[in-house]
Amino acid sequence: DQTFTNEINTINVKVNVTPALQKGDKIQLILNGQPHGSPSESTTFTLQSLFRGAYTLKAQIVNEATSGTPLATSQEVTFYQKR
Repeated sequence: DQTFTNEINTINVKVNVTPALQKGDKIQLILNGQPHGSPSESTTFTLQSLFRGAYTLKAQIVNEATSGTPLATSQEVTFYQKR
């Protein structure tokens, strides 16, 4: 669990992937159970201007060849935004 205060408008997220992404793999962030942004080959993401409250976040590895079915899913983490 992590708490961010009102001075923090941007939250940087780093996803560590082992083994490395394979050709066609992308990372999809899941924020509060919903996809956040588009799948990306990047392992760094930015969350901006989140309202006050509790959030859950996890990452999924997806590939177009699997029609969006996750190949792997990270553990979910909880963080809190205070405003």
